[in-house]
Amino acid sequence: MNYNFRILVIAAFLFNSCSQPVPYEEGIANCKLIFREKMDKHADKVRKGIPTKGVRKSAKCLVGVRLPDFDIKTVSSTFNIKELKGKKSIICFWESNCPPCMYSIPLYKNVKEKLGDDEFNFVAIGLDNEEDILEIAEKFEWDFTHALNGDELITKVFQLNFGYPLTIFVNEELVITDIFPGVSREKIKSGIALSSILEIVNQYD
Repeated sequence: MNYNFRILVIAAFLFNSCSQPVPYEEGIANCKLIFREKMDKHADKVRKGIPTKGVRKSAKCLVGVRLPDFDIKTVSSTFNIKELKGKKSIICFWESNCPPCMYSIPLYKNVKEKLGDDEFNFVAIGLDNEEDILEIAEKFEWDFTHALNGDELITKVFQLNFGYPLTIFVNEELVITDIFPGVSREKIKSGIALSSILEIVNQYD
């Protein structure tokens, strides 16, 4: 696929994603294509001796994409993601070996306290095993719906490799409306992170 044609493919995808939800498999494939384009441009600049910054992956390419179909296994039950329809959802991806994930837990708790669960679902999908997820949830009194099959969901269903923590905002029809990447401890302590999340939520009211 030549360079100009690939650009047309990406442009067509972005145009379509503005008008209708994009299936998740198509969305994640497009994310990979966008990243390859960035890497090609970066490599070309390096070959030509042009100063360039490193290439970073961004999950923003998932905005406008419909969530994949999957089941969430919790302590008490198993339910399908489609059962979250009718409410907005905030879904965070995390792992215990990620320091920003751990210091972000109070931020997630504050978000739920501010928004309440009348109009929102709060889901945490972690890479850890069931025992560790339950231990962390209990230790930090983190009362999101915790997916105990998170490793499988992240690696096989979502196919995420954008870094953690990663928070996605989903509308009532299970379409991703925005992405919130990890932030510094200072932004969490100062309240900037909380304000940023509430601003994201409010713009889709």
